Amino acid sequence: PSNHTVTVPGVDLQTTRGLFPAHQYVQYILQPGDVDQVGEWSARVTYDDAGQHLISDPDQFTINP
Repeated sequence: PSNHTVTVPGVDLQTTRGLFPAHQYVQYILQPGDVDQVGEWSARVTYDDAGQHLISDPDQFTINP
């Protein structure tokens, strides 16, 4: 897929899963059509840019109808 937004934000992110420090998490924004079936999905992100290398833990999410 193309035209995706992948960033490593420069601000801390507080979530129900805890605090993600700035420059240590990746935000990947799904586009319409990326996930075309309902159900349980899992993902793992690898990010390389300007000497920064991040590999996420696998995570799961649900797509509802």
